[in-house]
Amino acid sequence: MTTLLVLLAVILYCLVAFRDIQTREIPNSLALCILVLGVVWAVGVRTVEDAALSFAAALLSFALALPLFLKGYLGGGDAKLIPVSVCLVGYDEAFGFAINMSLLGGALSLIILAGHLARTRFRAVAGGTETAIPPATVPYGVAIAGAAVAALIQ
Repeated sequence: MTTLLVLLAVILYCLVAFRDIQTREIPNSLALCILVLGVVWAVGVRTVEDAALSFAAALLSFALALPLFLKGYLGGGDAKLIPVSVCLVGYDEAFGFAINMSLLGGALSLIILAGHLARTRFRAVAGGTETAIPPATVPYGVAIAGAAVAALIQ
C-alpha cells in the first residue's frame, strides 16, 4: 500500500511543480488530492497517535504559513500546499521537510534572480526597448514538491 501511495504522491507533486512553473498557480484540486492522500496514509498506515501528531503538525504549519501569505511572502497555493504536504509526510518528517523546502526554495530563488538579472542586463546592453521587465516570481511549489518527494522516498 505504501508503494502505491508514494507513487501517487510523486505523480501529484510532479503535476504541482509543472503547473506552478507554467502558471505560477497551484490548483486547489491538486492540494485537495494530496490532502486526501495524506489522510488515507494516516488512517491506513500510521498509528492513531502518529496520525494525530501528523494532523497537529499540519495545523501548526498552516498557522505558520497563513501570516506569510497574508503579508504577501507566500502565494495562496504555497500556503495550502505546505500543510497538506506535512499531513502527508508526517510529523516525524516535518522538520526535515521544512529544511529541504527552505534549501530548495533558496536555490530556486537564486536561479530565478540570476536569470532575471541576466535578462535585465542583456536588455540594457543590447539597447532594448523601454518596456519594463516584469518582476521575477518564484514557483515555490517546485521546492515544496521536491522536499515532500524527498521526505516520502526516505
